[in-house]
Amino acid sequence: MGKSALQNLDFGNAELWVRINRETAREDITVIAYGNPHGICIPGVESAEDIEVVERIMEEANLDSHLMPVIETPGGVANIYEIAAASKKVVAVAFEGEHFLSLTGGKRRREALLFPRSAVLIAARNAGVQAIDGAFTDENERREFSEDVREMVELGYDGKFVVNARQMRVVHKNFAPHEKEIERARKILHAVEEAGKEGKPYINGKPIDESMERRARRILKLAELYR
Repeated sequence: MGKSALQNLDFGNAELWVRINRETAREDITVIAYGNPHGICIPGVESAEDIEVVERIMEEANLDSHLMPVIETPGGVANIYEIAAASKKVVAVAFEGEHFLSLTGGKRRREALLFPRSAVLIAARNAGVQAIDGAFTDENERREFSEDVREMVELGYDGKFVVNARQMRVVHKNFAPHEKEIERARKILHAVEEAGKEGKPYINGKPIDESMERRARRILKLAELYR
């Protein structure tokens, strides 16, 4: 069933990411290799060795795809820096709060997840990869979901898993930069390009520093992702 879907379904311009099961990783990767997915989500990653195991199986299956380790345990958070930088194939790191809280005994509140979410974000930025937040599984708590999404945007995350189309619309609406942000980002990068290596770029009479340039590039990247 999975092999047939990967070979025959048209996913359009969307990136195809497949979540494997750790217990059946070899079997799963052998099957999904037929569809050559854009990436593989690896659940429950706790160390760089977990990434290396998957890479070896991918090599045996002649599969060259990106990787997204999913952090769900205290052990994964404790080793997040080595996980995020474990391989060039890793392009994003995801954090699943629901399973994490079931292991720590915490309740689903902002305070209980702030540290692990921040740790994952910082490690992702340090490794130069994206940070993705896990799914909000209670489909009836629409207001709480919207607040959760806004918190992820404010924290600096690049995206969030969804479980239905309505959630997807909320995520796109909140993560997509506004037109004014996009316009300003383009002006900043244009000024940087015009100034070249020797000159000092300015926008509206104010100097443009490296942090402004990085933020402008990120805004345009997000605009491309959520267009």
